[in-house]
Amino acid sequence: MSSNTRVSFGLAAAAVASILLTACGQTSAVSLPGTSVRTMGVKAAARPGELVVKFRSPQARQSVMQKMQLRAVNRLDQLGVVVVKATDTTQALRALKSDASVVYAEPNYIARKSSLNSGVSMSLGFAITSGDDLLPKLWGMKMIGADDAWRVSTGRGAKIAIVDTGIDYRHRDFGQRVIDRGRDFASGKPDAMDDEGHGTHCAGTAAAGMGDGGVVGVAPDASLIAVKVLDRFGSGSYAGVAQGIVYAADAGADIVSLSLGGPGSSKVLEDAVNYTMNKGALVVAAMGNEGSFRPSYPAAVPGVMAVGATSQDDTLPSFTNAGKHISVGAPGVDILSTLPGGNYEEYSGTSMATPHVSGLAALLKSRNPGLTAGQIRRQIEVSAEDKGAPGFDERYGHGRIHAGRALR
Repeated sequence: MSSNTRVSFGLAAAAVASILLTACGQTSAVSLPGTSVRTMGVKAAARPGELVVKFRSPQARQSVMQKMQLRAVNRLDQLGVVVVKATDTTQALRALKSDASVVYAEPNYIARKSSLNSGVSMSLGFAITSGDDLLPKLWGMKMIGADDAWRVSTGRGAKIAIVDTGIDYRHRDFGQRVIDRGRDFASGKPDAMDDEGHGTHCAGTAAAGMGDGGVVGVAPDASLIAVKVLDRFGSGSYAGVAQGIVYAADAGADIVSLSLGGPGSSKVLEDAVNYTMNKGALVVAAMGNEGSFRPSYPAAVPGVMAVGATSQDDTLPSFTNAGKHISVGAPGVDILSTLPGGNYEEYSGTSMATPHVSGLAALLKSRNPGLTAGQIRRQIEVSAEDKGAPGFDERYGHGRIHAGRALR
Protein backbone atom coordinates (compact mmCIF):
# COMPACT_ATOMS: atom_id res chain seq x y z
CA MET A 1 0.00 0.00 0.00
CA SER A 2 1.16 3.58 -0.52
CA SER A 3 2.37 5.81 2.28
CA ASN A 4 -0.96 7.63 2.20
CA THR A 5 -2.97 4.50 2.95
CA ARG A 6 -0.44 2.78 5.18
CA VAL A 7 -1.96 1.52 8.44
CA SER A 8 -0.41 0.86 11.81
CA PHE A 9 1.34 -2.49 11.91
CA GLY A 10 -0.55 -4.80 14.28
CA LEU A 11 -0.55 -8.48 15.13
CA ALA A 12 -1.89 -9.58 11.76
CA ALA A 13 0.93 -7.88 9.90
CA ALA A 14 3.36 -9.20 12.48
CA ALA A 15 2.24 -12.72 11.71
CA VAL A 16 2.90 -12.15 8.01
CA ALA A 17 6.31 -10.71 8.82
CA SER A 18 7.04 -13.71 11.02
CA ILE A 19 6.30 -16.08 8.16
CA LEU A 20 8.55 -14.10 5.83
CA LEU A 21 11.38 -13.96 8.35
CA THR A 22 11.08 -17.67 9.11
CA ALA A 23 11.84 -18.25 5.45
CA CYS A 24 14.94 -16.05 5.67
CA GLY A 25 18.19 -17.79 4.97
CA GLN A 26 21.69 -16.45 4.81
CA THR A 27 22.62 -14.26 1.88
CA SER A 28 24.44 -15.95 -0.94
CA ALA A 29 27.55 -13.88 -0.36
CA VAL A 30 30.21 -15.40 1.86
CA SER A 31 30.77 -13.78 5.26
CA LEU A 32 34.02 -11.96 5.74
CA PRO A 33 36.32 -14.39 7.56
CA GLY A 34 38.51 -14.12 10.59
CA THR A 35 38.37 -13.11 14.23
CA SER A 36 41.81 -11.56 14.66
CA VAL A 37 41.97 -7.92 15.65
CA ARG A 38 45.07 -5.84 14.91
CA THR A 39 46.54 -3.17 17.12
CA MET A 40 47.51 -0.71 14.40
CA GLY A 41 45.24 1.92 12.89
CA VAL A 42 45.27 4.79 10.47
CA LYS A 43 46.66 8.19 11.35
CA ALA A 44 44.16 10.95 12.08
CA ALA A 45 43.83 13.44 9.23
CA ALA A 46 42.54 17.00 9.63
CA ARG A 47 41.16 19.82 7.53
CA PRO A 48 44.12 21.90 6.29
CA GLY A 49 44.45 25.20 8.11
CA GLU A 50 41.46 24.64 10.43
CA LEU A 51 41.40 24.45 14.24
CA VAL A 52 38.50 23.94 16.62
CA VAL A 53 38.73 26.25 19.62
CA LYS A 54 36.69 26.74 22.79
CA PHE A 55 37.34 30.01 24.62
CA ARG A 56 36.47 30.79 28.22
CA SER A 57 34.49 33.89 27.24
CA PRO A 58 33.41 35.91 24.19
CA GLN A 59 35.82 38.63 25.27
CA ALA A 60 38.70 36.14 25.35
CA ARG A 61 37.74 34.88 21.92
CA GLN A 62 37.79 38.34 20.41
CA SER A 63 41.08 39.24 22.03
CA VAL A 64 42.95 36.05 21.20
CA MET A 65 41.70 35.83 17.63
CA GLN A 66 42.66 39.43 16.96
CA LYS A 67 46.10 38.99 18.52
CA MET A 68 46.82 35.77 16.60
CA GLN A 69 45.13 36.95 13.39
CA LEU A 70 42.75 34.00 13.30
CA ARG A 71 39.69 34.07 11.08
CA ALA A 72 36.42 32.41 12.14
CA VAL A 73 34.94 30.12 9.48
CA ASN A 74 32.25 28.41 11.57
CA ARG A 75 30.63 28.65 15.00
CA LEU A 76 28.93 26.13 17.25
CA ASP A 77 27.14 28.52 19.59
CA GLN A 78 25.49 25.83 21.77
CA LEU A 79 28.95 24.51 22.63
CA GLY A 80 30.73 27.86 22.74
CA VAL A 81 33.09 26.64 20.01
CA VAL A 82 34.51 28.37 16.95
CA VAL A 83 36.31 26.91 13.94
CA VAL A 84 39.19 29.16 12.94
CA LYS A 85 41.49 29.39 9.95
CA ALA A 86 45.20 29.76 10.63
CA THR A 87 48.15 30.20 8.30
CA ASP A 88 50.40 28.00 10.43
CA THR A 89 48.20 25.53 12.33
CA THR A 90 51.09 23.93 14.21
CA GLN A 91 52.26 27.24 15.64
CA ALA A 92 48.70 28.46 16.26
CA LEU A 93 47.73 25.23 18.02
CA ARG A 94 50.77 25.46 20.31
CA ALA A 95 49.98 29.08 21.18
CA LEU A 96 46.29 28.42 21.80
CA LYS A 97 46.97 25.46 24.08
CA SER A 98 49.30 27.58 26.20
CA ASP A 99 46.78 30.43 26.53
CA ALA A 100 44.85 30.40 29.84
CA SER A 101 41.78 31.92 28.17
CA VAL A 102 41.39 28.84 25.93
CA VAL A 103 39.52 25.77 27.23
CA TYR A 104 40.80 23.58 24.41
CA ALA A 105 42.12 23.75 20.88
CA GLU A 106 42.43 20.85 18.46
CA PRO A 107 42.70 20.11 14.73
CA ASN A 108 39.43 19.89 12.84
CA TYR A 109 39.78 16.15 12.23
CA ILE A 110 38.15 14.33 9.34
CA ALA A 111 35.38 11.77 9.88
CA ARG A 112 34.37 9.18 7.30
CA LYS A 113 31.56 6.69 6.80
CA SER A 114 32.12 3.26 8.36
CA SER A 115 30.99 0.91 5.58
CA LEU A 116 32.31 -1.35 2.83
CA ASN A 117 30.28 -1.39 -0.38
CA SER A 118 29.77 -4.97 -1.57
CA GLY A 119 28.61 -3.88 -5.03
CA VAL A 120 25.49 -6.08 -5.00
CA SER A 121 22.81 -3.67 -6.16
CA MET A 122 19.16 -3.87 -7.14
CA SER A 123 17.16 -1.28 -9.01
CA LEU A 124 13.66 -2.65 -8.69
CA GLY A 125 11.52 0.41 -9.32
CA PHE A 126 7.89 -0.47 -10.02
CA ALA A 127 8.59 -4.20 -9.86
CA ILE A 128 8.05 -3.90 -6.11
CA THR A 129 4.52 -4.77 -5.01
CA SER A 130 2.64 -3.32 -2.05
CA GLY A 131 4.23 -5.93 0.22
CA ASP A 132 7.74 -6.01 1.65
CA ASP A 133 9.31 -8.02 -1.14
CA LEU A 134 12.86 -7.99 0.15
CA LEU A 135 12.10 -8.93 3.77
CA PRO A 136 13.15 -12.57 3.28
CA LYS A 137 16.61 -11.35 2.25
CA LEU A 138 17.16 -9.48 5.53
CA TRP A 139 19.03 -12.15 7.45
CA GLY A 140 19.80 -9.69 10.22
CA MET A 141 16.12 -9.22 11.07
CA LYS A 142 15.70 -12.95 11.53
CA MET A 143 18.91 -13.19 13.55
CA ILE A 144 17.83 -10.55 16.07
CA GLY A 145 14.23 -11.83 16.40
CA ALA A 146 12.63 -8.73 14.90
CA ASP A 147 9.33 -10.51 14.22
CA ASP A 148 8.91 -11.24 17.94
CA ALA A 149 9.72 -7.63 18.80
CA TRP A 150 7.20 -6.25 16.29
CA ARG A 151 4.38 -8.00 18.13
CA VAL A 152 5.15 -5.70 21.06
CA SER A 153 6.41 -2.48 19.46
CA THR A 154 7.06 -1.05 16.02
CA GLY A 155 8.65 2.20 17.16
CA ARG A 156 5.71 4.57 16.74
CA GLY A 157 6.41 7.91 18.39
CA ALA A 158 10.16 7.38 18.73
CA LYS A 159 12.52 9.67 16.79
CA ILE A 160 15.79 8.47 15.28
CA ALA A 161 18.27 11.01 13.91
CA ILE A 162 20.49 9.62 11.15
CA VAL A 163 23.60 11.85 11.28
CA ASP A 164 25.36 10.82 8.10
CA THR A 165 25.30 11.63 4.36
CA GLY A 166 21.62 12.58 4.63
CA ILE A 167 18.49 10.62 3.69
CA ASP A 168 16.65 10.32 0.40
CA TYR A 169 13.36 11.28 2.05
CA ARG A 170 11.52 10.58 -1.24
CA HIS A 171 12.29 6.85 -1.11
CA ARG A 172 9.04 4.90 -0.92
CA ASP A 173 10.24 2.82 2.03
CA PHE A 174 10.14 5.88 4.30
CA GLY A 175 6.63 7.02 3.47
CA GLN A 176 6.03 10.31 5.25
CA ARG A 177 8.10 9.42 8.30
CA VAL A 178 11.13 11.63 7.61
CA ILE A 179 9.62 14.31 9.82
CA ASP A 180 12.63 16.65 9.67
CA ARG A 181 14.59 17.04 6.44
CA GLY A 182 17.30 18.60 8.49
CA ARG A 183 20.40 20.58 7.68
CA ASP A 184 23.43 20.02 5.51
CA PHE A 185 26.52 20.75 7.59
CA ALA A 186 28.84 19.26 4.97
CA SER A 187 27.96 21.21 1.82
CA GLY A 188 25.72 24.01 3.03
CA LYS A 189 22.69 22.96 0.98
CA PRO A 190 19.18 23.77 2.23
CA ASP A 191 18.29 20.30 3.50
CA ALA A 192 19.79 16.86 4.16
CA MET A 193 18.99 15.15 0.84
CA ASP A 194 21.43 12.27 0.40
CA ASP A 195 23.84 12.58 -2.53
CA GLU A 196 26.06 9.63 -1.55
CA GLY A 197 23.80 6.79 -0.37
CA HIS A 198 25.31 5.75 2.96
CA GLY A 199 22.84 7.64 5.17
CA THR A 200 19.84 6.35 3.22
CA HIS A 201 21.16 2.80 3.65
CA CYS A 202 21.50 3.28 7.41
CA ALA A 203 18.05 4.87 7.64
CA GLY A 204 16.49 1.88 5.88
CA THR A 205 17.95 -0.59 8.35
CA ALA A 206 16.82 1.53 11.27
CA ALA A 207 13.32 2.44 10.14
CA ALA A 208 12.18 1.46 6.62
CA GLY A 209 8.42 1.13 6.80
CA MET A 210 6.27 -1.98 6.94
CA GLY A 211 4.03 -2.39 3.92
CA ASP A 212 5.68 0.29 1.80
CA GLY A 213 7.43 -2.25 -0.42
CA GLY A 214 11.06 -3.26 -0.43
CA VAL A 215 12.88 -3.72 2.89
CA VAL A 216 11.77 -3.30 6.51
CA GLY A 217 13.71 -1.56 9.27
CA VAL A 218 14.04 -2.65 12.87
CA ALA A 219 11.62 0.11 13.93
CA PRO A 220 9.23 0.37 10.95
CA ASP A 221 6.96 2.97 12.54
CA ALA A 222 9.64 5.23 14.02
CA SER A 223 10.11 8.77 12.75
CA LEU A 224 13.36 9.88 11.12
CA ILE A 225 15.36 13.09 11.38
CA ALA A 226 17.81 13.59 8.50
CA VAL A 227 21.11 15.32 9.27
CA LYS A 228 23.88 15.61 6.68
CA VAL A 229 27.45 15.88 7.99
CA LEU A 230 29.28 13.84 5.32
CA ASP A 231 29.66 14.99 1.72
CA ARG A 232 29.11 13.09 -1.52
CA PHE A 233 32.42 11.31 -0.95
CA GLY A 234 31.38 10.10 2.52
CA SER A 235 33.73 12.52 4.31
CA GLY A 236 33.23 15.38 6.74
CA SER A 237 34.82 17.29 9.61
CA TYR A 238 34.54 16.69 13.35
CA ALA A 239 33.15 20.20 13.75
CA GLY A 240 30.44 19.38 11.21
CA VAL A 241 29.65 16.10 12.97
CA ALA A 242 29.40 17.95 16.28
CA GLN A 243 27.00 20.44 14.68
CA GLY A 244 24.90 17.58 13.37
CA ILE A 245 24.75 15.87 16.77
CA VAL A 246 23.66 19.12 18.42
CA TYR A 247 21.08 19.74 15.70
CA ALA A 248 19.62 16.27 16.27
CA ALA A 249 19.36 16.89 20.00
CA ASP A 250 17.66 20.25 19.50
CA ALA A 251 15.25 18.62 17.01
CA GLY A 252 14.04 16.26 19.73
CA ALA A 253 15.75 13.03 18.69
CA ASP A 254 15.42 10.13 21.13
CA ILE A 255 18.26 8.26 19.43
CA VAL A 256 21.19 9.77 17.51
CA SER A 257 22.70 7.22 15.10
CA LEU A 258 26.28 7.79 13.90
CA SER A 259 27.70 5.34 11.35
CA LEU A 260 30.90 7.31 10.95
CA GLY A 261 34.12 8.09 12.73
CA GLY A 262 37.79 8.91 12.75
CA PRO A 263 40.85 7.96 14.81
CA GLY A 264 41.43 11.38 16.38
CA SER A 265 40.36 11.92 19.99
CA SER A 266 38.24 15.06 20.21
CA LYS A 267 36.92 17.44 22.84
CA VAL A 268 34.35 18.98 20.49
CA LEU A 269 32.79 15.56 19.91
CA GLU A 270 32.76 14.99 23.67
CA ASP A 271 30.99 18.34 24.15
CA ALA A 272 28.42 17.49 21.47
CA VAL A 273 27.74 14.05 22.95
CA ASN A 274 27.39 15.48 26.46
CA TYR A 275 25.03 18.18 25.17
CA THR A 276 22.89 15.49 23.55
CA MET A 277 22.91 13.14 26.54
CA ASN A 278 21.90 16.04 28.81
CA LYS A 279 18.83 16.41 26.59
CA GLY A 280 17.98 12.75 27.21
CA ALA A 281 18.99 11.20 23.87
CA LEU A 282 20.87 7.93 23.41
CA VAL A 283 23.93 8.29 21.18
CA VAL A 284 24.83 5.16 19.16
CA ALA A 285 27.99 4.98 17.02
CA ALA A 286 29.97 2.57 14.85
CA MET A 287 33.16 1.00 16.24
CA GLY A 288 34.96 1.34 12.88
CA ASN A 289 36.28 -1.03 10.21
CA GLU A 290 40.04 -1.17 10.61
CA GLY A 291 40.11 -4.59 12.31
CA SER A 292 41.93 -2.87 15.15
CA PHE A 293 41.86 -2.16 18.86
CA ARG A 294 42.57 1.47 18.09
CA PRO A 295 39.52 3.53 19.10
CA SER A 296 37.37 5.41 16.62
CA TYR A 297 35.51 8.56 17.59
CA PRO A 298 32.73 9.31 18.46
CA ALA A 299 32.28 5.59 19.33
CA ALA A 300 35.01 5.85 21.99
CA VAL A 301 33.59 9.02 23.57
CA PRO A 302 32.40 8.22 27.14
CA GLY A 303 28.65 7.63 27.23
CA VAL A 304 28.32 6.62 23.57
CA MET A 305 26.86 3.17 22.84
CA ALA A 306 29.53 1.69 20.55
CA VAL A 307 28.51 -1.06 18.11
CA GLY A 308 30.58 -3.76 16.42
CA ALA A 309 29.59 -5.97 13.48
CA THR A 310 28.71 -9.68 13.42
CA SER A 311 28.32 -12.12 10.51
CA GLN A 312 25.53 -14.52 9.53
CA ASP A 313 27.00 -17.27 11.70
CA ASP A 314 27.65 -14.92 14.65
CA THR A 315 31.39 -14.89 14.08
CA LEU A 316 33.25 -11.61 13.83
CA PRO A 317 34.07 -10.27 10.37
CA SER A 318 37.73 -9.38 10.02
CA PHE A 319 37.05 -5.65 9.59
CA THR A 320 35.22 -4.93 12.85
CA ASN A 321 37.09 -2.97 15.51
CA ALA A 322 37.27 -4.06 19.15
CA GLY A 323 38.01 -2.49 22.50
CA LYS A 324 36.92 -1.91 26.07
CA HIS A 325 34.40 0.70 24.99
CA ILE A 326 32.30 -1.68 22.84
CA SER A 327 28.72 -2.13 24.02
CA VAL A 328 27.17 -4.76 21.72
CA GLY A 329 27.46 -6.40 18.32
CA ALA A 330 24.82 -6.43 15.57
CA PRO A 331 24.47 -7.77 12.01
CA GLY A 332 26.91 -5.97 9.74
CA VAL A 333 27.79 -8.20 6.77
CA ASP A 334 25.90 -8.18 3.43
CA ILE A 335 23.11 -5.99 4.81
CA LEU A 336 20.50 -5.17 2.17
CA SER A 337 18.89 -1.76 2.53
CA THR A 338 17.64 1.35 0.80
CA LEU A 339 19.61 3.62 -1.54
CA PRO A 340 18.65 6.93 -3.16
CA GLY A 341 16.43 6.79 -6.22
CA GLY A 342 14.32 3.88 -5.01
CA ASN A 343 17.24 1.44 -5.14
CA TYR A 344 18.62 -1.20 -2.77
CA GLU A 345 22.11 -2.55 -2.18
CA GLU A 346 24.09 -4.77 0.16
CA TYR A 347 26.72 -3.03 2.29
CA SER A 348 28.97 -4.37 5.03
CA GLY A 349 30.53 -2.57 7.97
CA THR A 350 30.00 -1.43 11.52
CA SER A 351 27.96 1.32 9.82
CA MET A 352 25.35 -1.31 9.00
CA ALA A 353 25.40 -2.79 12.51
CA THR A 354 24.78 0.58 14.17
CA PRO A 355 21.25 1.27 12.81
CA HIS A 356 20.14 -2.21 13.95
CA VAL A 357 20.88 -1.02 17.50
CA SER A 358 19.36 2.43 16.91
CA GLY A 359 16.17 0.81 15.64
CA LEU A 360 16.00 -1.49 18.66
CA ALA A 361 16.43 1.51 20.96
CA ALA A 362 13.45 3.13 19.19
CA LEU A 363 11.31 0.03 19.79
CA LEU A 364 12.07 0.21 23.51
CA LYS A 365 11.47 3.98 23.67
CA SER A 366 8.15 3.58 21.86
CA ARG A 367 6.99 0.84 24.19
CA ASN A 368 7.89 2.82 27.30
CA PRO A 369 8.46 6.54 26.61
CA GLY A 370 9.52 7.05 30.22
CA LEU A 371 12.70 5.03 29.79
CA THR A 372 15.91 7.03 30.04
CA ALA A 373 18.73 6.61 27.53
CA GLY A 374 20.70 4.71 30.14
CA GLN A 375 17.82 2.34 30.82
CA ILE A 376 17.38 1.67 27.10
CA ARG A 377 21.06 0.91 26.72
CA ARG A 378 21.07 -1.39 29.71
CA GLN A 379 18.03 -3.30 28.43
CA ILE A 380 19.72 -3.86 25.06
CA GLU A 381 22.91 -5.04 26.75
CA VAL A 382 21.36 -7.45 29.27
CA SER A 383 19.11 -9.02 26.61
CA ALA A 384 21.93 -9.54 24.11
CA GLU A 385 22.98 -13.11 23.26
CA ASP A 386 26.37 -13.75 24.81
CA LYS A 387 29.00 -14.60 22.20
CA GLY A 388 32.72 -15.16 22.33
CA ALA A 389 34.21 -15.36 25.83
CA PRO A 390 31.60 -15.74 28.62
CA GLY A 391 30.31 -12.40 29.83
CA PHE A 392 31.54 -9.07 28.53
CA ASP A 393 34.51 -9.20 26.18
CA GLU A 394 36.25 -6.62 24.04
CA ARG A 395 35.17 -8.13 20.72
CA TYR A 396 31.43 -8.78 21.17
CA GLY A 397 30.81 -6.47 24.12
CA HIS A 398 27.76 -7.74 25.98
CA GLY A 399 26.83 -9.91 23.01
CA ARG A 400 24.89 -9.75 19.75
CA ILE A 401 21.61 -7.88 20.13
CA HIS A 402 18.27 -9.70 20.21
CA ALA A 403 15.23 -7.48 19.73
CA GLY A 404 12.73 -10.18 20.71
CA ARG A 405 14.41 -10.73 24.08
CA ALA A 406 14.85 -6.99 24.67
CA LEU A 407 11.13 -6.35 24.19
CA ARG A 408 10.15 -9.28 26.40
